[in-house]
Amino acid sequence: MRPRRSAVPSGRSRNGFALIIVLWFLVLIAAIGAYMVANARSQTALAHNILAATRAEAVADAAVAQSVFNLMEPDDKKRWRLDDTPYVIALPGGQATVRLEDERSKINPNLASDKLLAALFEAVGMDNGRAARLGACIADWVSKGDQARPLGAKKPEYEAAGRKYGPPGMAVENMDELQLVLGMTPEILTAVRPYLTIYTSEAVPSHLETVSAPVYRALDTVSHDPAANANGPAAAGAVPASNVPAPPPPPGVLPGSAGAPGVAADANAVIVTIEAIGRSFDGGTFVRRAVVKLDFINPKGYAVLDWRRGILAN
Repeated sequence: MRPRRSAVPSGRSRNGFALIIVLWFLVLIAAIGAYMVANARSQTALAHNILAATRAEAVADAAVAQSVFNLMEPDDKKRWRLDDTPYVIALPGGQATVRLEDERSKINPNLASDKLLAALFEAVGMDNGRAARLGACIADWVSKGDQARPLGAKKPEYEAAGRKYGPPGMAVENMDELQLVLGMTPEILTAVRPYLTIYTSEAVPSHLETVSAPVYRALDTVSHDPAANANGPAAAGAVPASNVPAPPPPPGVLPGSAGAPGVAADANAVIVTIEAIGRSFDGGTFVRRAVVKLDFINPKGYAVLDWRRGILAN
């Protein structure tokens, strides 16, 4: 009779099983270590990016402040141009590219005629019919009353289009509000937004020497439109003779300041959009867009009308 084998594993089997457990334990420890190392690297990179972005933001904000100081320079030959010309300035921690735009050379949708708005839409590539309808819809959006223009829209037209709202009959306080206007699309608003402003008090841009090409074409189109000028140039949005650039002020007096002869303190105030792209030495990038009004009554000499983070163009 053959002897039965014992059910208890031999010492060699037990040692092999223990070795397998130890090997799997080492694999697990190695995986945990690799994860912790990768996670630490990721956290370190994230912290570095946050720090770099913070430094770039500081550089951009410093560039805005330097731009304001430059605008207060008494010598007009030393002041930067308000025509979107790029200026590169070196600052502690990095450098910035600054562009200045004169808000007085833009069109205010709260005040402009529907003809001028339509001409601006045409200038950025929209067909005549659609541009006319959208210009009328914007004019109806900001104007009081319940009667729509021939091509415009009031509450009944919005209801017919399935909208649960209608024109408020008051000025827009933010350009984003124009997205609610019937017929407006994000693409159209993006195309015309650089040429619109809500910070002026005139129906027609007053500083023609700094207007952009689309605004110039819009003004030219309206000024040669007999129908637009039927009720007077100012009412139609044409360029009145009073908007011919005035002679420069005396030396040391900034245009639009209270010290300029024949200019009210606010009627022709200098309002500038400043775009500063700050780049830190450690690779951070930040875009600051600010709208400032030079205010010589203010102890600081200026007032901030808008302050936001910008978008870096491709």
